[in-house]
Amino acid sequence: MNTSKYQSIRKLDNEFVEGILHKLIAKYNVIQIFYSSQKNSKTSTVIIHLERKSDADELRLKQWVKKALQQYQMNICFVYSVRLHDQYDLGHPVIEAFCQRDAVIYQNEDSIESLFINRNWKKYKEKFFEFEERFYHDHTMQVEQINRLVKEDASNNVFTSYERLIEYHLDNLEELYTLNVTRNLNLRERIKMLINYVPELEMHFVKKNHKEYYLTDLFNQAKESAKQDEKIYKSELYEAVRIIEESLCSLVELRFKELRKKIKKTI
Repeated sequence: MNTSKYQSIRKLDNEFVEGILHKLIAKYNVIQIFYSSQKNSKTSTVIIHLERKSDADELRLKQWVKKALQQYQMNICFVYSVRLHDQYDLGHPVIEAFCQRDAVIYQNEDSIESLFINRNWKKYKEKFFEFEERFYHDHTMQVEQINRLVKEDASNNVFTSYERLIEYHLDNLEELYTLNVTRNLNLRERIKMLINYVPELEMHFVKKNHKEYYLTDLFNQAKESAKQDEKIYKSELYEAVRIIEESLCSLVELRFKELRKKIKKTI
């Protein structure tokens, strides 16, 4: 229970979310709340800075978070203090874009863990490019490995490697939209969840039925064939999977561009 003195929230245009934020402050140790609304974007962003990881993990699963995004186009992100400061030091573009001083709508004056970003683009840009380069470096390494497996006609390994690469893109999209990676979910669940944040994903994953996507079913077949020491002869699907992978990579690149533009405009 948060026992620090009450500080008011700067008024939002959304009564539903504003009411919930007041309840969070009363129940949890909320250090800061950041709010950003972009003119050229339908979605606004709320980042809630909490003291404890357990609180952040609990709150991001609440149904009202999904409702805020789907009905009110408000992306609610939760981050605990140690991670916030660590990611700030690494130059995380979401932190840099949405945790600026001007975005603070609530500040717990009793806390010493507050984050106030003062650096400008000139001081920050090296960290941004380093953060972005880590994505491209790891992506290139995985693509090169897949190309070697294709040449070796190791079809089962090709598909399992593609699955890892698809998951890598989902990791990055989740990180760049929610500040959180849901590796505890299976691939189908992750895709379904992320579509709420990136609707364009839906066109890249065709449903086989109400429970499964064709792509996830293919990956499952490859795993089962590998267990039976059998080869899955579906090399004609390499190109289809490659197109999906490249499309996901493009969505990550687009998000980096959006964040870079927002950061440069903000600071």
